[in-house]
Amino acid sequence: MKRVKTMTFFSPLFFIFLPVVAWVHYHLPGKYQYLWLLAASLVFYLSGGPAFAAGLLAISLITYGAVRGMESFGPKRSAAFLAGAILLTLLMLGLFRYGAASGDGSGVLPATWIPAGFLPATWIPAGFSFYALTALGYVMDVYYGRTEPEHHFGRYLLFVAFFPSILSGPILRAGRMLPQIREGRTFDYEKSRSGLYQMLYGYLLKVLVADRLAPMVAEAFDHYTDLSGATLLWGAVLYGIQLYCDFAGYSAIALGAGRFLGYDLPANFRQPYFATSVSDFWHRWHISLSEWLRDEIYIPLGG
Repeated sequence: MKRVKTMTFFSPLFFIFLPVVAWVHYHLPGKYQYLWLLAASLVFYLSGGPAFAAGLLAISLITYGAVRGMESFGPKRSAAFLAGAILLTLLMLGLFRYGAASGDGSGVLPATWIPAGFLPATWIPAGFSFYALTALGYVMDVYYGRTEPEHHFGRYLLFVAFFPSILSGPILRAGRMLPQIREGRTFDYEKSRSGLYQMLYGYLLKVLVADRLAPMVAEAFDHYTDLSGATLLWGAVLYGIQLYCDFAGYSAIALGAGRFLGYDLPANFRQPYFATSVSDFWHRWHISLSEWLRDEIYIPLGG
């Protein structure tokens, strides 16, 4: 079954969608802005198919319910709700990413575990890993006392489904994003302009660099047996550049779109190829993921 194409930052419709969303957003009172952005985020995300709602709502309800359970049953039961949220999220991640049908309809796991085509390709939600980590991080941050619970499900759903970040990150943190959603945003010309410049920078990285290098990299890796060592080395160098420009380009567009709407999203790249050590590289490449791993796994396990 052919997968429905989701709206992306590169869809022609997106260049109409974003200005319209921003115009209405800034003309609404702050306390109602989240409703409009939530509707816009759902339209953006569910353009890939209404079945995407299953993964999004399931993760949102699991994590929102886990935090409400922590509040209702007190500290003694909080660990159980945290463990339940983690377990259910990992089970869903395994189902969608490893147990579902692949694009050609063949099973990713052996047929003796899960039959081929157990879940149609159109049901595999785009960006699931990113928003699952965003939602799971919220539960952990509440559990460890790093952020206050969000009692309004609509605002929480917007936090999980915020359209600039839902498909490819960065991974949002509740302590930074939820206060912005609660307060609402007012139009700031300088911030909106810088957001547009950041988006332009991202498009340049992705379209003019990554997409131009992709055919050369594919040629090198597809015919590596026929090429010289020097050519393969050059292909590897170009692949490193393509990988960075592809990923960093997406992230820059996401950050710029967020700023255009008045929201400050976490940076994801900080000149990683200028790192002076492995540790330094870790703090520059996919920063939102490395910080998530540090805060939610490394430090709680003892650092």
